[in-house]
Amino acid sequence: LGSNNQHFILSEAEGDEPLGFAWIGLGVRNFDRQSVIEALSQLGFSPIEAQEQRPLTRAMRFWSDEKWGQDALFFADAEGIVYRVMSTDDCGACALAASSEGLLSAQGINHFTNFVANYERGNRLFFEGLGLGILAYQGPTSPTVSLGDGLQFLMYVGGTDNSSPSVPGRTDHVSLSVAEFDVEAVRARLTAYGLVPSDGQRPPRALTHWVSLRQPNRGGVVGGTPEVYFSDPDGLAIQIQDAGYCGGGGYLGDQCD
Repeated sequence: LGSNNQHFILSEAEGDEPLGFAWIGLGVRNFDRQSVIEALSQLGFSPIEAQEQRPLTRAMRFWSDEKWGQDALFFADAEGIVYRVMSTDDCGACALAASSEGLLSAQGINHFTNFVANYERGNRLFFEGLGLGILAYQGPTSPTVSLGDGLQFLMYVGGTDNSSPSVPGRTDHVSLSVAEFDVEAVRARLTAYGLVPSDGQRPPRALTHWVSLRQPNRGGVVGGTPEVYFSDPDGLAIQIQDAGYCGGGGYLGDQCD
């Protein structure tokens, strides 16, 4: 995606594996696998075998999976959201650039939003354990986790149940940054490609698109900060925003402290 090493991987679901976002990659400068393992251990994570990756059983555990490379290292947070820790130099096999232009110019991954039982517990690992800061608020009690470049972030959404989760958290959607963001133009291109306008029902029907207006009570502008979504052939939700979007205020959502 774009001119850096950001990328995503499409893989076929195996057996009864649910369709969805299998994991989120976190880039680490000067990545050293053993140092990451030691850091995870200090944060209360313990090792588990890759084949024992049943939902919630893997919460607060880390493991290797050579299917994704010799140094592939994963962990699941207390809510069961899976992350892969990887080098910022990892480019996903460094595929060649697309041979033709697409309908939209996707420049990078902007954020992921996770639905969990206790959003404060999800945030705690990143704020207290990893020392990351707040990029913006999408509501008085809804901070986003800044990933360091002033634009990328993680969002945890959910309740405040302090008991151990009975259902693993899930990644609801990923957001892509695009050049020349214009709501009507983006939706017109999606329609021309064959996607159908929708009212935004969840879970979304496959190959639809819709817009949500984030109001001031969620950190948006008066009248609503427009956030465009579409669903892929498997019904997975993907958000599209301006390249300057940081989840903050203003019409483009580009006002963050």
